[in-house]
Amino acid sequence: MDLTEKIILFTVAIVLVIVISSASYNRKDKVRYLKDRYDSALKGKDKAAAWGAGREYYSHLNGGKLNQEIEDLIATDIAAIMDES
Repeated sequence: MDLTEKIILFTVAIVLVIVISSASYNRKDKVRYLKDRYDSALKGKDKAAAWGAGREYYSHLNGGKLNQEIEDLIATDIAAIMDES
């Protein structure tokens, strides 16, 4: 392997590291954004908005899938805000 091939290989490796770390950072930002939206919807006492934001947040955490356990978590959160008012 000559110097040019080593430089190309090194450059490709650096680009891959940047792309992978960027994707991980974007995922964390999206989770934080969805959590903030869900919390805001719960504070706003709007059940429909809370259901929607909760489903979006939890399904994102669960690989895009919803299940009964997640629905129960959201229902518990919503019941708690309704009890406070």
